[in-house]
Amino acid sequence: MSRRRWLAAACAAAGLTLACNSPAGPGPLQRPEGGRGLAGATLKVSPPLPVSPRDGQVAGSVTPTLVANNSFGMFSPNLDMVLVFEVFDEGDTLVYRSAPVTQHPSNTTSHVVAVPLAADRPHSWHAKPILDGREGPPSARAAFRTP
Repeated sequence: MSRRRWLAAACAAAGLTLACNSPAGPGPLQRPEGGRGLAGATLKVSPPLPVSPRDGQVAGSVTPTLVANNSFGMFSPNLDMVLVFEVFDEGDTLVYRSAPVTQHPSNTTSHVVAVPLAADRPHSWHAKPILDGREGPPSARAAFRTP
């Protein structure tokens, strides 16, 4: 073994020994956010997919209809989940949160925002799946503008 390889192997072994014996060493793996997964999700489900409005579209009104493709369980696709729709203003402040909406059997669920949003302003929204009080991963944010 060349001297360079021996030195690299010795340094790696010493580093591993120090890391494993350190009081702050690697220890057990911990999930972020107190045992929650991606974005606080506690369910093994797919995120919903925003359909409309998105990509900066101008909504039909200040109370737009939000449309998302449903979320599905990764190990059990036919779960009785609900979606919660959340709308954010241009400052990323939550301005609307829907009551739980039962996912439609057509695999696409829609919800009409129940309060008027600020006119002629950019907004974004996402949908989150929920089952028995546990949240799944939210959809990606979809940007739109009110008329």
